[in-house]
Amino acid sequence: LRSDHIGFWEQGIEAIMVTDTANLREGTPYHTADDTAATLDLPYMVNVIKVVAALTCLEAGLQP
Repeated sequence: LRSDHIGFWEQGIEAIMVTDTANLREGTPYHTADDTAATLDLPYMVNVIKVVAALTCLEAGLQP
């Protein structure tokens, strides 16, 4: 119950959170001064975005 989706749940609105558990992994710079664009895994992020977009299309009855 630690992310932005909780406010939606509390209002009875369906919501999900997609995460790679970054802040729970040892040694990550999550929310520190070292948390910069240079530390992002952009190819991984692109794949996550593709999956979320495809699932959103499927849920909406659209062809991804």
